[in-house]
Amino acid sequence: MIDNLTLVRQEWLWPVMVCVVVLWGVFLWKEYVASARRRFAIKAVISLIAVCALAAIVLQPLLPEDRAKGVGVIITENYKPSQLDSLRLVHNGLSVISYMDTGFKKSQLDTISKAFILGNGVAPYDFWQLEHIVTTFVGGEEIQGITSITYEQEPTVGDSLQVQGDYSKPTAGNRLVLEDAGGNGLDSIVISGSNKLRFNLRVNTKVAGQFVYRLVEKDSMHEVFSSNPLPVVVKPKNILRVLIINTFPTFETKYLKNFLAENGHEVLVRSQLTKNTYKFENFNRKKGTIYGFTRSNLSAFDLVMIDPNSYVGLSNASKRAIERQMEEEGLGVFIQPDASVLNNGSRYGFRFKRTTIKEASLQEWNKVKLPVLLGTFEEGALVQPILSSQGNIWSAYSQKGAGRLSTSMFTETYPLVLEGNEAAYHYLWSTTLSAVSQKKLLVVQWEMDDYMAYEDAPFRFKLRTSLPTPKVADGDNHQLALRQHLNLIDQWEGSVYPQEAGWNELQMVSDSTAVKAFYVAQNTDWLPLHNAARYRENIRAFNRKASQPGTVTTLQPISRWWFFIIFIIAMGYLWAAPRIDGA
Repeated sequence: MIDNLTLVRQEWLWPVMVCVVVLWGVFLWKEYVASARRRFAIKAVISLIAVCALAAIVLQPLLPEDRAKGVGVIITENYKPSQLDSLRLVHNGLSVISYMDTGFKKSQLDTISKAFILGNGVAPYDFWQLEHIVTTFVGGEEIQGITSITYEQEPTVGDSLQVQGDYSKPTAGNRLVLEDAGGNGLDSIVISGSNKLRFNLRVNTKVAGQFVYRLVEKDSMHEVFSSNPLPVVVKPKNILRVLIINTFPTFETKYLKNFLAENGHEVLVRSQLTKNTYKFENFNRKKGTIYGFTRSNLSAFDLVMIDPNSYVGLSNASKRAIERQMEEEGLGVFIQPDASVLNNGSRYGFRFKRTTIKEASLQEWNKVKLPVLLGTFEEGALVQPILSSQGNIWSAYSQKGAGRLSTSMFTETYPLVLEGNEAAYHYLWSTTLSAVSQKKLLVVQWEMDDYMAYEDAPFRFKLRTSLPTPKVADGDNHQLALRQHLNLIDQWEGSVYPQEAGWNELQMVSDSTAVKAFYVAQNTDWLPLHNAARYRENIRAFNRKASQPGTVTTLQPISRWWFFIIFIIAMGYLWAAPRIDGA
């Protein structure tokens, strides 16, 4: 119990207690001998009180005290000193908490109920510490450098790898260069004098494997101003077996089948000429025909592309065969869009919202316009976007067991080829087919929260698996803790703290082939991008309304005057008692 006393001079506790015992023992011996034991018990208690009061004067015990919590300001990197000065003028006794070097401590936050964050903001993994504080994110100096970037992390061989992003406050005359691992320039752009630059660099992927491209900024003298990694895993080309069903031949199908055939895919096209007459075309496969659908003949295909009229005209047996092949074997089905799709979205598991937009562009090809239906997809639990731009989803798929059902709002894409935009056409259909086509049923499907990890910082990942209790290990065979999704029993998530820059791996303990590679950047890489992302996260996280100020319990020393008064009273009694007895 003595060890739990809260004192100003805790380190003096035991020496002072020894002195207390000695002094009290001396007093007891003196009184026992000299006072003939008159009022001995009372004097013993009074003397103990006097000695304890003397000890309390030296040790200064503390008592808990409730007081209103104050206002604090959390300063992070890139903050404006003028903002801090302004807050000090408005709020008296403002607590200044620095987050720039080692982060804040929980004890620093216990004394405030309201906080202002200045600068780039607090790291997302520390947001939980501010949950019970009314927090306002003020921001700081405008970030200079690349503040956003998008690119396909896992393209397929032959795909066009596009690197797009925003550069804030660029230096006019500098050049952005996309380089391969050997330092060879693949594409470049000269920076103009505008305050914000939107850049787009492109390169064709030729070989499968793990690569680290670099986005390099050079000045007019070719001196490197900055260099940052772009990790890419190029996947080998997946040869698809595609079945196209149309009620009549169309230009859209003509160019689509040519695209598929030129890229090595196996294609069977069935076009209806009259009620019972069909035309069959075979590309990169043996000649064959198909009429009614069964699970047996559908097993020869990875993807079925069918127009709405043909889909509605299928027999019940054919529809059941398609549905079971999707759910159990992972067949992909793409509904070629027309106006009837918007009116019968529930038939395919989609919901649409009407619009007046007649033309749309791809996010990666914002200057290329494509005709669209007068509607866009509504997001849902099982609906995953494939292509979108400016907040509108133009193509998407819904999960149907192991397979996927998809459609889009793009009504005619073949004019891209006629207008010389073959790269955009290739990107549109490669992205769509990759998302919808039959996937190999893997033990685990990985999903990363970000493009890359950073040294000694938490990197979150998710996985889907049918294993009841999956186990995941890092590259050093350290098993990682996983948390299961509350509603989806096949989804798990976890975090890893990588310690070495470069390519790292996660793998299933039960299957060494179920591996996911991810890249770990150095802490000095992509600083403007990292700071801009943190800035945006703070804006989204800290927008809380003011609440009643709370209280904080603090330990305050008891005034020494109280113990001095007790000591004087006790000593006064001990001085007066013998004289009263002798009177």
